[in-house]
Amino acid sequence: MAEPNRKQYIEILRKMTGEERVRIAFELFEFAKDIMIEGIKAQNPGITPEEIQQEVVRRMMLCHRMNSLGRSYKFLTD
Repeated sequence: MAEPNRKQYIEILRKMTGEERVRIAFELFEFAKDIMIEGIKAQNPGITPEEIQQEVVRRMMLCHRMNSLGRSYKFLTD
């Protein structure tokens, strides 16, 4: 995010209540999860709902581990 946009974004967030910020965070999480699921389906035609759920959990755990180690997620987009 470019610096002027980042500053404006932070100003907007500061004007929100905690409840509004949490709601937005959950909405962004759901949006990102939906995009991930669509990507999994596109990469794996015929995948079952159970397999999708397993792959979502696997990817989220991997990102959590990478984050806890301070590593980049670049490998997920290569």
